[in-house]
Amino acid sequence: MGDSTIHLLLDITLLGKRITAAMPSLASSSSSTAPPSSPSESFQFESLSHALPADASLSELTSIILSQIILASPKSSQDTTKWNTDNLTILDISHHPARVVSPIFRQFTEASGPNSKTLKSLGWYPSGKLVVLPSPSSSSSEDNREED
Repeated sequence: MGDSTIHLLLDITLLGKRITAAMPSLASSSSSTAPPSSPSESFQFESLSHALPADASLSELTSIILSQIILASPKSSQDTTKWNTDNLTILDISHHPARVVSPIFRQFTEASGPNSKTLKSLGWYPSGKLVVLPSPSSSSSEDNREED
């Protein structure tokens, strides 16, 4: 059948990195398009790509995403039980408009059988683009811990 290339944009806060100064604005010098005033109002991503068979299961892709997050995390915070799809918001930006696919990742967790989906059946053949963000509840709880 062939391979499916999945392009991932991982929010750097998932990788244990801090957001640095705001990215420069691509717009003209109009005052209505001012850059974010604080790092918490901006997003920065790390881009990764993986080639998987088109008939690979969604659980295989989930494993890759979670392993990237765990491996990139600082050694002191590599709690493997902390990360699962409940802590993530995943967006499919392969098509317009983008759609939230987090519930699909949570529902189809098996490699085969009725609780599995293939990358092709999700429309990610020959390629797909996903954005992975911390879920709003997990990012706010991490912010609260940092303030203590």
